[in-house]
Amino acid sequence: MCQTSSGALLGWLFYLPMALAGVPPLVFAIVGLIALLYQFWVHTEQVRRPGRFDRQVVVPNPDVSGRERILRVHMKDVPLAADVNVKTIARGTPGFSGADLANLVNEAALTAARKDRRMVTHRDFEDAKDKV
Repeated sequence: MCQTSSGALLGWLFYLPMALAGVPPLVFAIVGLIALLYQFWVHTEQVRRPGRFDRQVVVPNPDVSGRERILRVHMKDVPLAADVNVKTIARGTPGFSGADLANLVNEAALTAARKDRRMVTHRDFEDAKDKV
């Protein structure tokens, strides 16, 4: 049963009520609980087998040019004011990861939206840097 697909398992779940017609509901609950625990135990053993989580890959934070390219990707759909300089923002965010930079762009856009502006300004990015 440990190598059955979820489709086969669903087939069994539809077959069981017909096979156990007239059996009290408590028996249904016990059979279902045993089936769930068995499936959980099998999958837990597969996930926890030796060598599964013993490797760690360290990815360093991007340098200035990497941050600039990441910012450009996340800024492509954001309307920017003329005073926004991507290089300046990239230089002002040392230690930021790609996710931090994405959050920075989103937070700057939210800041501009809160102030009822259609364009994101450099000041919005400075304010967002304090939040991220």
